[in-house]
Amino acid sequence: MSIQETIQRMKDAWSVPRRQTRSDAAEPDFMLSCTFADEPARSDELAVLQGSVPEDLMAFWRLTRTASLFVDRHYGQWGLEILSPSEAVRETHLQRRNRPAQYRDGDVVIGRFLGDSDLLVIRCDEKGADFGKILVALPIDPRPDWFTPADTFGDFLRLYLENEGAKFWEGQ
Repeated sequence: MSIQETIQRMKDAWSVPRRQTRSDAAEPDFMLSCTFADEPARSDELAVLQGSVPEDLMAFWRLTRTASLFVDRHYGQWGLEILSPSEAVRETHLQRRNRPAQYRDGDVVIGRFLGDSDLLVIRCDEKGADFGKILVALPIDPRPDWFTPADTFGDFLRLYLENEGAKFWEGQ
């Protein structure tokens, strides 16, 4: 499924807040929805990351600058904010400064989970065997304890949609 198709499915099913339908949903009382910026990322923002970011993430940003996925619209304590390219650069610099032992060259922070301090990270070292992999950086845990929920950003989005915003990687 392409990034565009995944975004469209999220819009179709989750633009209006609703409850999760999964029987194993951890928090079935949350009213969740997905919203997307009306404009794509600016070309100057994309130029900063061009060449180092996997194409599926670039495709996302070319369609929408930011997104709020499966956000609890009542309490705001659940969901994922996908950052704009410029926000991703700022957050990456902040994390590298604050936790230099955990963040490596080629890490780019692309999202923040609401209700906790977990971060969504993509590997952007084109020479590395893990190029494009998605990590969930935990706020106090060392890097070896971080989750790797998907091999690509596109796979992560698709799985996150299929799991209706549940943190599917935590059960792995």
